[in-house]
Amino acid sequence: MIHRDVKPSNILITADGEPMLTDFGIAKILDLEDTADLTGTGMGIGTPEYMAPEQWTGKTSPQSDQYAMGVVLYEMLTGRKPYMADTPAAVLIKQATEPLLRPSQFTRDLPEKVEKLLLKALAKDPINRYSTMHGFAIALESLQGGVSVSLKPQPAQPVQRILDTQATIDQGDSNYTIQQEHTHAGTTTQRWTESTPPATVWKAAWLPRVIGLGMILVGLILLISELAKDGLFSVAPVLGIGSTKTSLKDGMVMVYVPAGNFTMGYNSPDAPAHNVYLENFWIDQTEVTNGMYALCVQEGDCRLPSDTSSDTRARYFGNSQFTKYPVIYVDWNDAQAYCNWAGRRLPSETEWEKAARGTDGRTYPWGNESPTCELTNSFCMGDTAQVGSYPAGASPYGALDMSGNVWQWIADWYDVYPGGNKNVESNFGQTLRVMRSNGWQDYENGSYFRGYTNPDIKQFDIGFRCALSANP
Repeated sequence: MIHRDVKPSNILITADGEPMLTDFGIAKILDLEDTADLTGTGMGIGTPEYMAPEQWTGKTSPQSDQYAMGVVLYEMLTGRKPYMADTPAAVLIKQATEPLLRPSQFTRDLPEKVEKLLLKALAKDPINRYSTMHGFAIALESLQGGVSVSLKPQPAQPVQRILDTQATIDQGDSNYTIQQEHTHAGTTTQRWTESTPPATVWKAAWLPRVIGLGMILVGLILLISELAKDGLFSVAPVLGIGSTKTSLKDGMVMVYVPAGNFTMGYNSPDAPAHNVYLENFWIDQTEVTNGMYALCVQEGDCRLPSDTSSDTRARYFGNSQFTKYPVIYVDWNDAQAYCNWAGRRLPSETEWEKAARGTDGRTYPWGNESPTCELTNSFCMGDTAQVGSYPAGASPYGALDMSGNVWQWIADWYDVYPGGNKNVESNFGQTLRVMRSNGWQDYENGSYFRGYTNPDIKQFDIGFRCALSANP
């Protein structure tokens, strides 16, 4: 079993002073031979500051819980999390691009062996962490000077326990290097808190308590894993903002949009602001790419784009250089065919707008700040950009490119909103299809803005993304 959301708020202290790991609501039970590729029904979810790098891609393993435990211990010893930012996307960027700061930069006189253990548990590549949770537990035990830790019931796999070459801090770490970065001086704390308190002095007496807590929690994870394998413990996924899953068909990452109300529309006679309730659903994190669409073409379920160039590139579709760029020159029927092939569908207009704006009435996916080339590809690239190139412009649910790059086909016909004046527009009815977002050579008008065109149109700045009902 993999918990996938180890964090301080899920660690409770009983009246007897014993730590208790709680909230297995998003845990994942895996067979020992499982590939740990959490696609399809598996969810790559967790709390951003405590998520291992691989969880952002929908993949996880026992080393993912090890990473989260490393974050908890790092926070206990330094008073800060390894990577902190205002949004999940910003956390991901920091985690991917910035080196891990040495804990000793924030905690004076921290023993080197403890620091090595933390840096190993927090390695960005799971291969560089301890190979098993048992190995991590034994390494923690070695810091306690040989004090044993209860890990019963033990699995009948002595190879994992005896032949783990990463079992102690001193074993298998001779080549492990500590990455350094100049930074402002940090602080330490005498209590566990979500925010960093005023600077205090590190007390070595805390170390056995911190390491002891880590040993107990690792033991609890191993115990629950054994119960799960014996069928004595079961879990059901709990989804929320930040949850993702990956399609087996085309590899598309989808983001989760919870059920609830939001305000749709704006101050317009034909599209007045109105309250809409939507059930929970999934929407593609980015536009469908050339590479993804090519899979459908290869299987005979999709037609080739009507033009394989882009505005400035003679070879675009079918060119490996642009595999991760949005597919273009596809009409509404092509988009619908692709989504059907992938086991999804085109999003409704209400779904697209909620996924872009959230529930706070913002103008753009990122908020109310005016568009810039850091946020969206609108008059920035002179052509399409690789999907997901503007993480700072992500929506509240983590959807990318909901502004700029290409227009996106929507399932709905272009028609008046509830309460709107049908007489202000002669094109209303089952004639034209809605498009949302805007193209790379269009100004961003706001996530409530509606485009529309003939469903047979194919051009250089129209693409699409798909959606999926969470409760079909």
